[in-house]
Amino acid sequence: LLNKKIKLFVYGNDCWSGRIKKYQRFYSWIEAVYPPSTFTADQLKAQGMPVHKVRLFPPLVEFSVPGKTKDLKGKKFVLLTVGRLSAQDQFKGQDKVIEALNLIASHIPNLEYWIVGKGEDRPRLEKLAKESGVSSQIRFWGFVPAEELPDLYWNADVFIMPSEVSLLPADPKGEGFGIVFVEAAAYRLPSIAPDRGGSTDVVINNKNGITVNPTEVKEIAQAILQYYQDEQLRIKMGDMAYLHCKENFSREKLPYYMESITTGLGMIK
Repeated sequence: LLNKKIKLFVYGNDCWSGRIKKYQRFYSWIEAVYPPSTFTADQLKAQGMPVHKVRLFPPLVEFSVPGKTKDLKGKKFVLLTVGRLSAQDQFKGQDKVIEALNLIASHIPNLEYWIVGKGEDRPRLEKLAKESGVSSQIRFWGFVPAEELPDLYWNADVFIMPSEVSLLPADPKGEGFGIVFVEAAAYRLPSIAPDRGGSTDVVINNKNGITVNPTEVKEIAQAILQYYQDEQLRIKMGDMAYLHCKENFSREKLPYYMESITTGLGMIK
């Protein structure tokens, strides 16, 4: 690699909490490094990566989405999470949502929580749902093919994934970006997201969604109630999420971000 121009693309917690600093002697070889979010960019800078070398390059989503073909919810008020159910991804917060349901089930009798994804963590979540007395309000969809996901997004009322963030060097965890929040926005679906981590570029509190402390179950429950009680808020936040993400994270923006590879830092508007 000597005398080569090196451009390094990183994604999330693989380069948080000192994990990239151990390669600091090679920083001078790197012409530019591309994190997916400003949160990850800040982590790189904190580890000594020169500021002028850090340029944003987020994942991009297709905003020409298929229409709704099935009515899957009836008169239910539906929360939706899409994400892996692996032991390594417990930080995504499906368990916190289940605990929150226990606090508000009596206030939202038609509430249903859809969990999409497969993995070895499903039995733990099913057990928690049963112990919390809300198993009848939770539907585990397992793996859903990409061509069938649009109907789930269209039939949901709120997308929710309160991913916890930790910068502990031994076990950093959290969303490097949170592309599912952009996918939800493409369907004008409002979100409940964490108030920290990479997804803060996507979901901005009280502007295009609601952000919460992902470790506070009562705060998550309150956000769900807020959306449930105010349909106009859901519509407004969904529309604003669509506009923000289409402007910044649509595949139509690929030429802009590709140009940033040679011209400088890509900025979130």
